[in-house]
This record gives sequence, C-alpha cells and structure tokens, in this order.
Amino acid sequence: MPAQNAPGKTTGAFRRFARARSGSVGIVFALSIVPLMGVIGLAIDYSRASGIQSKIRSIADAAALAGARRTADSYLAYSVQYDMSQSNFVARGVAEANAFIAAQQGNYPDLAGLTYTVRVERSGEQFTATVDYQLAIATRMTMMLGIGQFDTAGTATSTVGASVTSYMDFYVLLDTSASMGIGATSADITKMKTLTGCAFACHEPGSKATYHDIPRANGAKFRIDVLKEATGRMLDAARTASGPVGQIRAGIFGFQNNVDILSELSTNFVDLKSRVDGVMLPSVSSGTRIKQSLAWLNSNRVTASGNGIDVANPKKFVFLVTDGVEDTIFSGGVGPDSPMPRGAWNNTGAIDPASCDALKAKGVTVGILYTNYIPFPMDWQYVDLVQPFAANIPNNLRSCATNGYYFEATTPAEIDGGLQKLLQKAILSTTTRISR
Repeated sequence: MPAQNAPGKTTGAFRRFARARSGSVGIVFALSIVPLMGVIGLAIDYSRASGIQSKIRSIADAAALAGARRTADSYLAYSVQYDMSQSNFVARGVAEANAFIAAQQGNYPDLAGLTYTVRVERSGEQFTATVDYQLAIATRMTMMLGIGQFDTAGTATSTVGASVTSYMDFYVLLDTSASMGIGATSADITKMKTLTGCAFACHEPGSKATYHDIPRANGAKFRIDVLKEATGRMLDAARTASGPVGQIRAGIFGFQNNVDILSELSTNFVDLKSRVDGVMLPSVSSGTRIKQSLAWLNSNRVTASGNGIDVANPKKFVFLVTDGVEDTIFSGGVGPDSPMPRGAWNNTGAIDPASCDALKAKGVTVGILYTNYIPFPMDWQYVDLVQPFAANIPNNLRSCATNGYYFEATTPAEIDGGLQKLLQKAILSTTTRISR
C-alpha cells in the first residue's frame, strides 16, 4: 500500500519547491548587479564628461574673446601709432587664443587630448575669432557596457569691433616763445655757443643774423624745429585715426605773452600741418605767460566736454607743450602767475599747478608734454632765472595735467614720442570696442 502513495509525494514536493521563496533575493541580486553597476557607472561618467564639456566650452569662449580683442587692440595700435610691430594684427589674435588654450590645457589634465583650431577674420573694423574644438573623454566606469569614451566637439566665436566712433576735439597749445630757440640737443647747444657765444637762437632784429642765421647755416637744430616736426607727425596720426566722417578735429595755438591763433578747429589736417610748419621764433622777446594763455583758451575757445556721441557733443582735450617757465621780464614789470620761489628780479617762476583747474572743471582732459629745460650751469640766464625753481617745474606740471596725461621729454625722439602718446591716450579713451 505505501508504494501506491509515491506519486503523490513527488507531486507535493514539486509544489512546495514552486511555492518556496528562500534564497531568491540572492539569485535576483546576482543577476541584476552587473546592469546596476553599469547604470551607476554611466551616471558617474556622464556627470564627469558634462563637467569637462562645460570647462571646454568656457575655455573656447574665453579664447575666442581674447583672440578677437587682441586683434582689435593691435589694429588700433597700428592705426593710431603707426606701430609696424602691430601690423600683422590677425596673426597676433590667433596667437593670443592659441596661447590661452595651451595654458588652460596645462592646468587641467583631462584636457590633454583636446585638439582645436583658431582662425580670425576681419570685416572692415570688425574682427571675429572662431575656435573649433574636439575631445574624446575616456570613461572610467562604463567600460563594462562597451562605452569607452564620450566624444565632444563644438565651436566658439567672438566678434569685437574697433573703431574711433566717438567725436573728439583737441586743442594744441604750443610754447613758441624765445626759450624754444634753445638748441634741440646738448650737441646743438654746444655748437651754438661755439659759433655765437649764446645757446639761444635769438630772432630779434639786429640779432637774427648772428644768433639765428649763423647756427642755422651750420646745421644747428632748435627746439622749435623739433616741436614743429613732432606736431606735424601727431597731426598725421590724427588724420589716419579720424575715420571716414572726420570724428577728430584739431585746433593749433601758439603762445608767448599772448595766444597766437594758428588754426581754429578743423578736420583739414593737411592745412593744419602747413600752419604749424610756418611757425617762427618771435622777433620780439615778450615773455611767456602759460597760465594766462590757458585762461584765454578756456574763456574763448574751449567749452564743456561732451560725451562724444556726435559732432555737437565732442569730448574735449587740451595738449599743452611747454618748458613750464613763466617769464614776465619783458611784460612791463608784471610779476609771473607762479608760486614761490622765483628767479632773479622776481620775474620768472614755475607754472602754477592750478592753471588747468578751470579746464578740468569743464570735464576737459588736459595733457601736458614737458619739454625739459636743458640746464647749462655755466650760463647766468639759467643759473639766475631758472635754477632757483627748476626742481618745482615737473611736479607743478604733473599736478596741472589730468591723471595719466603727463609726459616728459628732452631729446627730439622723446618729444615726438610724447606727443604720439598723448594723442594715443586721447583716442583710445574715446574708442568704442564692442564684443559679442
């Protein structure tokens, strides 16, 4: 009888096995662990890759902007300063962007395999830098899923416009007094003293043939010659930078005891230059009144500075070129407009640092080129009339100028460079440079 029950027992055992749940969690976990780890690894690798992609985009954007800006700045330097070292401005922009990316690669090991190309294109006065990049980002966790890398690629562009779109007026106030008859260099001074016994090229009747004509015939150059040449080159640079509608105007004024109007504001730089070329040393020594001349310009010609948005609202600049010495010896005994100390007879002194205040109060930028008074200590004119206050001249002139617009010069090259720097600073301060 017992053997008859065997099939039932077997069937029951299968039913109990089918209903049993013990040990199933381990089996399910074992079967799911591989895909689960793959999903987790994918999330980790994807997050890491997204971070690297974001970093690459930021670097490419910054590199494109750096390249476009460098190109625009080099273009402006070339246009305004005739700086031939900046003439290949597109190549400079490409080099700037390449250098930026290379530096960033050194900071981020994950970017070691980054490949990229940079190009800069010009359209008029608009410069567009483009950076194309690509990188294979190696995975760390998803190799088990057969994903060995994430590929990323993209393009970043930036455009910078560089143009002198603001309007500006600059008034050049040139010291054309007898002191500008000094020899242009120490060698010229020596030559003049050897030829005539005087370091100045006196232009007065009765003296001109000896003190002016003889040194000139023997190749001596006077400081007034250097000022004229340097002013002419500055006007050439202004003409180049002026733009197609003549955004820059210039007025030229000489001064001694009074102001001499060489040219009112004009965009005709050829005519302006010819008027400067015609400047002569005075035939009568009438002194040098710097403060008075600045006051005349402020009262009679220079109005409040505008925002440069149009020809009716130009930004205003005054460029003063002087040796900084007030001289009223030939002004009827009137004392100079200068603080103490003073020279012999109380008729010479350093410029009053407040001389430019009225112009600056109008928003006018005052630029000053100090043509150093070359000392010649064996001459009584320097020892008695200038040396007592010579140390005060540069400080007073610096205080008179707008911050950053003071330059000193002694040699012809320095005078030329100083005027170019004044113009360059003025133009760059009015230059519009738009990035997008």
